[in-house]
Amino acid sequence: MKETINFVFNENEVPNRATAHSLTTGEKQIVSKDLVLEKLTSLKKDFSNVSCRTRKGEVSSTFVFKYKKNNQELLARVILNNNDPFYESVSNLSELYKVNKKYKKLKTLAIASGIVLVTTAPIVQKNITNFTNKVISDDNKKYTETLENDIKGKKLFYFKEACDINLYKDTNDSELLETLKQFHENIEKLRKIGFSVTEVEFGKDLLDALYPTYMTISCAEATSNNANLTGIQFGPRGEGNSIEEIMFDARTKGFSELIKRRFILGSYILQKENQEKLFLNAGRIRRLVVNKMNELFKTYDGLIMPTSGGIAPKFGQKSDQLSDRYLILENHLVIGNFGGFPSISLPSGFVNNMPISINLTGKAMEDDKVLNMAYKIEECLGYKGLVKEEYDV
Repeated sequence: MKETINFVFNENEVPNRATAHSLTTGEKQIVSKDLVLEKLTSLKKDFSNVSCRTRKGEVSSTFVFKYKKNNQELLARVILNNNDPFYESVSNLSELYKVNKKYKKLKTLAIASGIVLVTTAPIVQKNITNFTNKVISDDNKKYTETLENDIKGKKLFYFKEACDINLYKDTNDSELLETLKQFHENIEKLRKIGFSVTEVEFGKDLLDALYPTYMTISCAEATSNNANLTGIQFGPRGEGNSIEEIMFDARTKGFSELIKRRFILGSYILQKENQEKLFLNAGRIRRLVVNKMNELFKTYDGLIMPTSGGIAPKFGQKSDQLSDRYLILENHLVIGNFGGFPSISLPSGFVNNMPISINLTGKAMEDDKVLNMAYKIEECLGYKGLVKEEYDV
């Protein structure tokens, strides 16, 4: 027997109360929002699936929690406004399900763009301990238990083609040079606490191909996954006197310039005459990158790199998108997406009074090792719990 209950959180009608509607029996009653959240929290270990849907142009979301209790399948839908005070609590509850028990990696439940390639969800926490305590669910105690493990003898590597400061002798990019200088200073600190850090050659051609490969695959997937947003079945309703006009109006007005650019590129990439040259070749390059990383992970425990070539760009600031800084240092994080590798960024210093960070990427299925190494790196570099209010930057 399958029971379905809709919990509608309507703050305007009844503050702090929700309408519980059983679609099985037809019964309705007013319940406390706190009680709904408490009940779902107590059932989190029984969840078999969790999803979230926010339609384009709408201000409400639907969270769907599937679970099984006493051999009975139950489905609880929580429908609430995105501005509801309880939205964050319900969203955080759904985040806990993202720790996949089989693969031990954080996954998105429902990304608006629908990009399959981007499987990891960025989660921001003040420090590693907060991350393991608040994000990792109770049934993954292994993560917190291994944080304090000894890291002496752990082997890290970085890409020579991106981090060798001698390759940038002719550049006038002082921000990049200072970022790399601090990176190598931090590497020396890590060696002193027991890490072994080695410079390796990954292959300049493969590193240069990271950004175009990512854009090719992600744009194609965005186009394919969002093909149903026509303004008829799904998406904001368009205006027009024919199906074609309605679709054209909906897809013109319903998406930002960035998304429309992705759709156009994706449509071009997926055209029959371009699939072999663009989409399939991008998939082959991704496989070469993943194979190369897996080969390196047979020797090393993790990849350590500057998260980017400098500080976050200012609004309106333009970059040389053919430079090594942009193609490699600003885009090497996609390696984690390509292979499903666990990856984490940690504060590492300041450039021009603005924060920079380093990134640690490990072997798939070894999230516990990555968190252990990140915890020790965080302690070594001395930026644990860094927030803007505590520092005059």
